[in-house]
Amino acid sequence: MSSSTTTFPRGARPGERRPGTARPEVTLAWGRIGRIALVIVLLVLASSYVRPLLDWVSANGQAAQQEQRLAELTATQKRLEARKRELLTARGMVAQAQELGMVKPGQRLYWVRGLPKD
Repeated sequence: MSSSTTTFPRGARPGERRPGTARPEVTLAWGRIGRIALVIVLLVLASSYVRPLLDWVSANGQAAQQEQRLAELTATQKRLEARKRELLTARGMVAQAQELGMVKPGQRLYWVRGLPKD
């Protein structure tokens, strides 16, 4: 195609043609349109993977936090079970009762006040 300047007769508007003249040929750059369409399709496909990827990363972070919390709770459970076993013995019950201020029948209770704190 040549790049020539088109002149219009006086009084004619662009887009109007004179009777008997050929319509100008319109060509589309299909290669460029195809590349743009391909880029759009690839962007849509890539965007469909973003949300699942973010969910996966978030789930991994939550799993690590949950594992840490589980380890803490397991340690607490073991400590409490050891304390339970200790308190189920006769010696443990007596010690706990004394800590709570209980006395055996016939014992005398003394309150000592004013001692320095360690």
